Amino acid sequence: MKKLLTVILFAFFVIEISAQNPYINVDSIELAIKETNSDEGCLKHKNTVRNAAVFYLNTPAPSKKLNDPVIQLKRSTSLLLVMQWAEHTSEVVLSLDNDMLKGILVGGNKGYELTSAYIAATVVYVIENHVDKITKDAYIYAMEETLRYYTQNKKVIGKSNPLEKLLVLSEEKRAQELAERYKNDL
Repeated sequence: MKKLLTVILFAFFVIEISAQNPYINVDSIELAIKETNSDEGCLKHKNTVRNAAVFYLNTPAPSKKLNDPVIQLKRSTSLLLVMQWAEHTSEVVLSLDNDMLKGILVGGNKGYELTSAYIAATVVYVIENHVDKITKDAYIYAMEETLRYYTQNKKVIGKSNPLEKLLVLSEEKRAQELAERYKNDL
């Protein structure tokens, strides 16, 4: 009985990890990159783009300790596909939160990583929810995912004061703050 329970728990663990970090085939991503320069290509590869965005969000930022070249190649290629899709799709126009822009102005790895995470999270929401504009819910989702990404990678990418201010708020207060920003910024 114990052995069966262990096998079942292990199976659930594998399923959960697979759902969060889908298998990414660089060849399929490279094909999608070649074909996502048109609306037809963007539509055709939406699932690959979504998987690439999820992969990016769930893969640690590169560091001196964790710098597997294969993973980083997949991560970079995934982000390239996400960015290209966001640029060429006519389905949605992405916008950046002021705090994300502040992160860019800080420069270096921090701004790049946070902005990339925000865009990847927005793309996931847009594709999964079939929306054609950034709604308040999409914005809050993208910011929450960016905060999650930031929390997991803070040691590598460095501290972001605007995001730290959001993290100290309760979930309810943070949702209210983000909803207010959505009204004011977007």
